[in-house]
Amino acid sequence: MELKLEKQPVSVCELLLDTAAEYPIESDLLLPDYCPDIVRILCCRVQTLCTDCSAEKSVLTVEGMANVTLCYIGDVGGMRKTEYKIPFSKSFELPRDVSSPVCSATVEPGRINCRAVSKRRLELHGVLSIRARLYDTAEHAAISKAQGDGVQLLHRDYPGARLDGQSSHRFSVAEQLSTPVGKEPAVEIVQIDCRPVVQDCRPVAGRAVLKGELLVHLLYKTDPETGALESCDYTLPLSQMFDLPRLTEESRCEARLTCLSADCSVDELDEGIRLEVQLAAWIRCFSPIVLSGATDSFSTLYPTEHTLESLRIPQRVEPIAERVTVRCEAPLPDGAETLLDVWASSSMMAVENRDDKLVLTGRLAFTMLFSGGELGLDSASHSCEVASPLSYQGGDVELLPDIVILSVTGNVLQGKVQLTAELLVTGLWIEFETCQLLTDLTVDEEHPRETDRSVGLVICYASAGESVWDIAKHYGALPEQIMADNGLTEPTLQADTPLMIPTACLKGEA
Repeated sequence: MELKLEKQPVSVCELLLDTAAEYPIESDLLLPDYCPDIVRILCCRVQTLCTDCSAEKSVLTVEGMANVTLCYIGDVGGMRKTEYKIPFSKSFELPRDVSSPVCSATVEPGRINCRAVSKRRLELHGVLSIRARLYDTAEHAAISKAQGDGVQLLHRDYPGARLDGQSSHRFSVAEQLSTPVGKEPAVEIVQIDCRPVVQDCRPVAGRAVLKGELLVHLLYKTDPETGALESCDYTLPLSQMFDLPRLTEESRCEARLTCLSADCSVDELDEGIRLEVQLAAWIRCFSPIVLSGATDSFSTLYPTEHTLESLRIPQRVEPIAERVTVRCEAPLPDGAETLLDVWASSSMMAVENRDDKLVLTGRLAFTMLFSGGELGLDSASHSCEVASPLSYQGGDVELLPDIVILSVTGNVLQGKVQLTAELLVTGLWIEFETCQLLTDLTVDEEHPRETDRSVGLVICYASAGESVWDIAKHYGALPEQIMADNGLTEPTLQADTPLMIPTACLKGEA
């Protein structure tokens, strides 16, 4: 009977790119006409967002926006702010063309220097740190069945995961915020910080349901003449539903949220605050599968040759969410009186595999705003290293983290500022396994196996731990017939055993 092979598609997860690069930003910035002249720069915040991460052929492109917020003391009105948007685009060369890419990227501000070259002109110099990762999930054809020419296959089941779908969506949030109890109403918004947090993302009736929170921190003026400052926090619920192809009830979903823009203004009629936020959501969903493939072969009739290919498959995929607390101490600047506000930004955040443990590494940069000094306001910055172990095992796993700063607090104690930041580490924890699968098989029909027909029975003295498959392959016999003739129930021998192998079994004639 002529050999017929059946093949099945196997989704592999080949890592083609895992790199970090710096993107320089240099801009000459002018103050808008409605802003007063600069007396002193207090701080320059750069918040980054990735608006697109896509691959075409052999090029991965990461695009986004750097939102620059300049806080300064003006010649009138005390503390003032203005904002700028700087687009960026970075391309990465891939080692080959990709057909089914799964890519992700994080962008964080690196070294940033902003200085006033005149009362209305600024120079901004710095770099953005871009971390990009791309997998090719193209399908490979592996042998699943073989019929004819006495071919036998050894099958093995591998637990795996299949990408069900990925998509991006944009949506908006509009809220009317009231002044918290015990706080003075706002007359001017000085700074806004919006941090979206994913709490859950799961499939429901063929759609991905995302739930989370929007954390809003405001710094505002309560008196236009004195420039008195106040801060407050809000927590707003988020809930969205998205359509994704191939989504099943068993799918595991990872979601990331990014704040694209935030507009905040004072409603003078009811002394409240109007908030409008544009958000982007990125969702990927995986389903658990069992991959059954052939790992070895032989023929009872002819010599064979097969191709065994190493395929790296995602064995287990889990969305993670873990909180990390970072504490450090900063010196109190000379002349500082009261700590008015503090905020932080992260840079070079990564998850390293250290002794089979995952460790979050990177840097946090704190900015502190104080009352006091010659102009009544002053600021200071402080950086600290992050090296926090996570509760997830290492090994052949990968995780590109998304870091959300949940809260930042500071307390002045004995001439020092005690700084605390609560971080939320999210991402997709992927455990891999490299499996050996047959992708091709040929038989040599011109040179049949030779069998001594004068011998009716072969006795094989097998040792404990030997497999029936290896014995059958050595003699060119049928594995299932050996087990039946010798009353075996396990494919691996538990003790030293003499096995009877009839000559008919050698040709698959039994």
